[in-house]
Amino acid sequence: PTRRSSDLCGGCTVCCKVLAIDTPQLKKPSGLLCKHCVKGAGCGIYESRPSVCVTWFCGWRRLPLDDSWRPDRCGILITLVDEGIPSHYEKRVGLKFHLVDSLQRALWPSFVTYIASLIDMRIPVFLSVPGLEGHHNKVAFLNDGMAAAVATHLNDQVAQELQRVLSSSGITRTLN
Repeated sequence: PTRRSSDLCGGCTVCCKVLAIDTPQLKKPSGLLCKHCVKGAGCGIYESRPSVCVTWFCGWRRLPLDDSWRPDRCGILITLVDEGIPSHYEKRVGLKFHLVDSLQRALWPSFVTYIASLIDMRIPVFLSVPGLEGHHNKVAFLNDGMAAAVATHLNDQVAQELQRVLSSSGITRTLN
Protein backbone atom coordinates (compact mmCIF):
# COMPACT_ATOMS: atom_id res chain seq x y z
CA PRO A 1 0.00 0.00 0.00
CA THR A 2 1.11 3.54 -0.62
CA ARG A 3 1.81 5.82 2.33
CA ARG A 4 0.04 9.13 2.66
CA SER A 5 1.15 12.16 4.64
CA SER A 6 -1.80 11.49 6.97
CA ASP A 7 -0.01 8.30 8.07
CA LEU A 8 2.87 10.38 9.40
CA CYS A 9 1.14 13.64 10.26
CA GLY A 10 -2.16 12.42 11.69
CA GLY A 11 -4.17 14.64 9.35
CA CYS A 12 -2.24 17.82 10.15
CA THR A 13 -1.78 19.97 7.04
CA VAL A 14 -0.53 23.20 8.62
CA CYS A 15 2.73 23.21 6.64
CA CYS A 16 0.69 22.95 3.43
CA LYS A 17 -0.79 26.36 4.20
CA VAL A 18 1.66 28.32 6.34
CA LEU A 19 4.89 27.94 4.37
CA ALA A 20 5.79 29.93 1.28
CA ILE A 21 7.26 27.70 -1.42
CA ASP A 22 9.06 29.02 -4.46
CA THR A 23 10.68 26.18 -6.38
CA PRO A 24 10.49 25.19 -10.04
CA GLN A 25 8.19 22.28 -9.09
CA LEU A 26 5.87 24.23 -6.77
CA LYS A 27 5.09 27.89 -6.16
CA LYS A 28 2.81 28.82 -3.28
CA PRO A 29 2.59 31.98 -1.17
CA SER A 30 2.45 31.85 2.60
CA GLY A 31 -1.04 31.65 4.03
CA LEU A 32 -2.64 29.92 1.06
CA LEU A 33 -3.36 26.20 1.05
CA CYS A 34 -1.31 24.19 -1.45
CA LYS A 35 -3.38 23.13 -4.45
CA HIS A 36 -2.37 19.50 -3.81
CA CYS A 37 -3.52 19.45 -0.17
CA VAL A 38 -6.53 17.38 0.79
CA LYS A 39 -7.72 18.97 4.05
CA GLY A 40 -7.43 16.50 6.94
CA ALA A 41 -5.87 13.82 4.72
CA GLY A 42 -2.61 15.35 3.53
CA CYS A 43 -0.94 15.55 0.19
CA GLY A 44 -2.92 14.43 -2.82
CA ILE A 45 0.32 13.75 -4.72
CA TYR A 46 2.28 12.32 -1.77
CA GLU A 47 4.13 9.66 -3.80
CA SER A 48 5.31 12.23 -6.37
CA ARG A 49 5.45 15.34 -4.18
CA PRO A 50 8.19 17.93 -4.89
CA SER A 51 11.60 17.50 -3.28
CA VAL A 52 11.02 20.55 -1.06
CA CYS A 53 8.18 18.60 0.57
CA VAL A 54 10.15 15.32 0.73
CA THR A 55 12.99 16.98 2.66
CA TRP A 56 10.67 19.11 4.82
CA PHE A 57 11.64 19.34 8.51
CA CYS A 58 8.62 19.42 10.79
CA GLY A 59 9.73 20.20 14.32
CA TRP A 60 6.79 18.36 15.86
CA ARG A 61 7.68 15.16 14.00
CA ARG A 62 11.47 15.38 14.37
CA LEU A 63 12.04 16.91 17.80
CA PRO A 64 11.26 15.17 21.09
CA LEU A 65 7.84 16.83 21.47
CA ASP A 66 4.55 15.24 22.49
CA ASP A 67 1.24 15.31 20.61
CA SER A 68 0.22 18.58 22.25
CA TRP A 69 2.79 20.17 19.89
CA ARG A 70 1.11 18.88 16.72
CA PRO A 71 0.81 22.11 14.68
CA ASP A 72 -2.93 21.89 14.01
CA ARG A 73 -3.54 21.40 17.73
CA CYS A 74 -1.12 23.90 19.27
CA GLY A 75 -1.16 26.58 16.57
CA ILE A 76 2.63 26.59 16.24
CA LEU A 77 4.66 25.20 13.32
CA ILE A 78 8.37 24.61 13.98
CA THR A 79 10.90 24.81 11.15
CA LEU A 80 14.67 24.86 10.82
CA VAL A 81 16.31 28.18 9.99
CA ASP A 82 19.85 28.86 8.83
CA GLU A 83 19.55 32.51 7.76
CA GLY A 84 19.56 35.68 9.83
CA ILE A 85 21.46 34.18 12.75
CA PRO A 86 23.75 36.79 14.32
CA SER A 87 27.45 36.08 13.83
CA HIS A 88 28.11 35.82 17.59
CA TYR A 89 26.13 32.55 17.70
CA GLU A 90 28.23 29.44 17.26
CA LYS A 91 25.26 27.33 16.19
CA ARG A 92 24.44 28.21 12.60
CA VAL A 93 21.07 26.44 12.52
CA GLY A 94 18.19 27.41 14.74
CA LEU A 95 14.46 26.95 15.08
CA LYS A 96 11.68 29.20 13.85
CA PHE A 97 8.31 29.02 15.57
CA HIS A 98 5.48 30.10 13.28
CA LEU A 99 2.37 31.22 15.17
CA VAL A 100 -0.41 30.06 12.88
CA ASP A 101 -3.53 30.76 14.90
CA SER A 102 -3.49 33.27 17.72
CA LEU A 103 -0.65 35.43 18.96
CA GLN A 104 -1.74 34.22 22.40
CA ARG A 105 0.01 30.92 21.63
CA ALA A 106 3.28 32.76 22.34
CA LEU A 107 2.23 32.74 26.01
CA TRP A 108 1.37 29.00 26.10
CA PRO A 109 3.33 27.72 29.14
CA SER A 110 4.81 24.77 27.20
CA PHE A 111 6.02 27.14 24.49
CA VAL A 112 7.54 29.59 26.99
CA THR A 113 9.34 26.75 28.79
CA TYR A 114 10.63 25.22 25.55
CA ILE A 115 11.97 28.42 23.99
CA ALA A 116 13.56 29.36 27.33
CA SER A 117 15.43 26.04 27.34
CA LEU A 118 16.58 26.56 23.74
CA ILE A 119 17.73 30.12 24.44
CA ASP A 120 19.53 28.89 27.56
CA MET A 121 21.41 26.40 25.33
CA ARG A 122 22.20 29.25 22.87
CA ILE A 123 20.20 27.65 20.09
CA PRO A 124 18.98 30.47 17.83
CA VAL A 125 15.22 30.97 18.21
CA PHE A 126 12.98 32.99 15.91
CA LEU A 127 9.28 33.74 16.18
CA SER A 128 7.22 34.30 13.05
CA VAL A 129 3.70 35.69 12.85
CA PRO A 130 1.55 35.81 9.74
CA GLY A 131 1.38 38.88 7.60
CA LEU A 132 -1.46 39.57 5.24
CA GLU A 133 -2.57 36.55 3.21
CA GLY A 134 0.00 35.81 0.52
CA HIS A 135 2.63 38.10 2.08
CA HIS A 136 5.77 37.42 4.08
CA ASN A 137 5.55 36.84 7.81
CA LYS A 138 6.99 39.19 10.42
CA VAL A 139 9.96 37.53 12.15
CA ALA A 140 11.77 38.35 15.40
CA PHE A 141 15.04 36.88 16.70
CA LEU A 142 14.40 36.15 20.38
CA ASN A 143 17.70 35.12 21.98
CA ASP A 144 19.46 38.42 22.58
CA GLY A 145 16.38 40.23 23.82
CA MET A 146 15.34 37.45 26.16
CA ALA A 147 18.66 36.16 27.56
CA ALA A 148 18.41 38.04 30.87
CA ALA A 149 14.84 36.86 31.55
CA VAL A 150 15.76 33.28 30.61
CA ALA A 151 18.67 33.41 33.08
CA THR A 152 16.17 33.98 35.93
CA HIS A 153 14.55 30.58 35.22
CA LEU A 154 11.17 32.16 36.04
CA ASN A 155 8.60 31.42 33.33
CA ASP A 156 6.42 34.40 34.28
CA GLN A 157 9.38 36.72 33.73
CA VAL A 158 10.25 34.95 30.45
CA ALA A 159 6.64 35.37 29.24
CA GLN A 160 6.65 39.08 30.16
CA GLU A 161 9.94 39.61 28.37
CA LEU A 162 8.65 37.71 25.34
CA GLN A 163 5.71 40.07 25.18
CA ARG A 164 8.04 43.09 25.47
CA VAL A 165 10.40 41.79 22.76
CA LEU A 166 7.51 41.14 20.39
CA SER A 167 6.01 44.53 21.04
CA SER A 168 9.31 46.37 20.53
CA SER A 169 9.96 44.45 17.31
CA GLY A 170 6.63 45.60 15.92
CA ILE A 171 5.06 42.14 15.84
CA THR A 172 2.27 43.09 18.19
CA ARG A 173 1.34 45.84 20.59
CA THR A 174 0.16 43.41 23.24
CA LEU A 175 -0.56 39.75 23.77
CA ASN A 176 -2.89 40.30 26.73
